[in-house]
Amino acid sequence: MKLYHSSFVFFCSQERKRPCLLQSVIEQYLKSSGHLEVTTISAMLGVSEVTIRRDLERLEREGILIRTHGGAVLNEENTGNTAASSPVFPLLTPTDQDIVQTAFSLLNEGDVILLSGQMLVRQLATVLTNQNLKLTVLTNDLITAYSLRNCTQVNTVMLGGQLSVPEGASYGLLTQTNMANFHVSKMFFEVDAVSRQLAMTVDSTEKAEFLQKAFSIASEKILLCPSSRFDHTAFFRVGEISSITTLVSDSNLSDFYKEAAFQRDLRLYTSLSLYEFPSTS
Repeated sequence: MKLYHSSFVFFCSQERKRPCLLQSVIEQYLKSSGHLEVTTISAMLGVSEVTIRRDLERLEREGILIRTHGGAVLNEENTGNTAASSPVFPLLTPTDQDIVQTAFSLLNEGDVILLSGQMLVRQLATVLTNQNLKLTVLTNDLITAYSLRNCTQVNTVMLGGQLSVPEGASYGLLTQTNMANFHVSKMFFEVDAVSRQLAMTVDSTEKAEFLQKAFSIASEKILLCPSSRFDHTAFFRVGEISSITTLVSDSNLSDFYKEAAFQRDLRLYTSLSLYEFPSTS
């Protein structure tokens, strides 16, 4: 993987919290992949290798990891085998896996895409690691970038900004400013809920602002959204469902939302295939 920096600097809102922040990100990576390399995470986080090694020493004392030559591995005796079910990569249902596979089928050789992070989009990045598809990936998500670290066929461009530790992604004005320098052919993203009023909503204002800005640089806006997230509302509004071009869901999506997609001329995918809207003739 070729990793490019786009003013790639991460800021903490309170500098005194930086050591804890770095350790949290390191722990997230370990839980998602089981191992890490000092040189790789140093480049991704924009901090010195000395700082990374110091944090690895602290985490080893806490029993989180075991240091190795040039990196570290997860201490599974202490933490259990949490990689598959961690908040970073939770276990996916068969329905979720179908959505990810459908999303992958929408990619073409040479695409320039934006991956916004979250559960299904991160899994899409994992799928890319086993494919021979040449892509350029723009992302604000550290976990996505780390998943693609060994993909020689993928050029990964990271957006800098303020790092949200719980999310493992960058948000804020700097991220949005960097994003304005790009255009992507396809944007893959998730929301936390879609209401009966067809509003897409998320659980933080930072996510909402990021997605709204991302819409302006993407030709195709592809929402990955299981049917279980419909008929719900989160706190911050992203936009109306008419803002997107493609909806990837599952066979349990209600007729109400299928009709809404039809009325708004969206491409709708359910059960690994393009949904055939009833003929109006």
